[in-house]
Amino acid sequence: MRNNQIHWRDLSGEFYDGDKKTVMERPSIHSYDKTLTMKILLSRPDLENDGESIVVCTFKRLRTFIRELDTQTKGIPKILYLVGWQYEGHDTGYPAFFQVNSRLAEEGEDATQLLREIMEESTAYNTTVSLHINMTDAYPGNPLWNEYAEEDLISKRRSGRYLVTGCWYGRKAYQICYTREWESGRAVDRINKLMDLLPLEKAGTVHIDAFFSRPSRFHGISVEQEQAARRKIIRYWRSQGVDVTSEFIYREKGRDDLIGLVPMVWHLNQKKKDYLNRPARLLSGGNINKDLRGDKKLNRLFGGSTRGESHFSDKEMTAFNHRWQQPFMKDFFTNTLSWYYLNNFKRLSVDPLSRFALLDHNIRTEKKNSVIKENDSCISYRGDLCIPALWSKTPLLGVFSRKGTADREWELPETWGEIKEVHYEPACVGSRKKTIPVKMRKIKISLSKGEGGWIFP
Repeated sequence: MRNNQIHWRDLSGEFYDGDKKTVMERPSIHSYDKTLTMKILLSRPDLENDGESIVVCTFKRLRTFIRELDTQTKGIPKILYLVGWQYEGHDTGYPAFFQVNSRLAEEGEDATQLLREIMEESTAYNTTVSLHINMTDAYPGNPLWNEYAEEDLISKRRSGRYLVTGCWYGRKAYQICYTREWESGRAVDRINKLMDLLPLEKAGTVHIDAFFSRPSRFHGISVEQEQAARRKIIRYWRSQGVDVTSEFIYREKGRDDLIGLVPMVWHLNQKKKDYLNRPARLLSGGNINKDLRGDKKLNRLFGGSTRGESHFSDKEMTAFNHRWQQPFMKDFFTNTLSWYYLNNFKRLSVDPLSRFALLDHNIRTEKKNSVIKENDSCISYRGDLCIPALWSKTPLLGVFSRKGTADREWELPETWGEIKEVHYEPACVGSRKKTIPVKMRKIKISLSKGEGGWIFP
């Protein structure tokens, strides 16, 4: 049920100093520092057949995928944002986002109802299914374009020409003026209509792509004014029980104005002081974007989670990748497992050259050889790892070897007590389950190149 206690016009656009306060302005619905947050492409426009879609993943396949993913990752909390769920697929329909792509359903099925059911039932598999949307771009000829043009809600250059943001799938996109859209009530109308269409309040999260603020010089509206309007939009979503995650921190004019409002970004590029001053619960994210500024070494010290998306479709983005498990699980073991583990500890210091970091509970990470030590016991070294899966309610270790290893010795956590044997379960088909003897709280295990799996009592 929508929250009508606060009128949208009363929401503030003021800057919130999340860096100084080190807590969210309002607690986030999800714990993104302890959630595997990913995207999956469902469909995209067919450039050779106007008005048609290339379907990558149907709703039927999505249902199966969600169950398989949960089994593979041993129940880690997950958020899965659907890309291309609308109209003819990814980047279609905007500024409208009010129609589910019917091609994703089987003939005779109601696509909207089917998506609602998937969003509802996915929680049984430790997964929150939500949407990837865009509130920045508008395309001529799409629903709402005429209204937005007539009401002068599109940003303009000083000359009066519409401000182009890019060209996607052969069509020019134009920047929506957040300030004018907000003042007109259109932004709230769009959000409300989408929430009436699909159970986003229950999902508690939405991913807003490419949420850039740009000036509308013809209207005399600055970047700062657009940032303030963007903050109002984010606060409205949160007032309705929905977190906003996004693509970047953005840093227009060099200022991080969304810290404490947006708990997770897709490309997390931070400086040393940011990692130390911002707890992972304040701002978390996926792997670093090498095209953006930032200390690339820090990602090796504090970890970064897999984004998932590239593993789930073929390179041409024309079909679902039915062999996603092995490349995805390699990414999961070598990134997400350590990222989740390290996010459970407070960051204390980084040496001046970003070679190693210290966390509380006597945790040390080192860039060279990808080392993680716990109380001087090495749990990650040069692509071999044996790391506690701290989300599991029962004792569980994730193990992996990048190059393969024979009789690699690992020490079990003290909390496992005195046990005589453990069980090994491979993450992917093709390897046999094993029972491994325990001696002096240590085990020896042999893994083939790129093999990973799970160890439990």
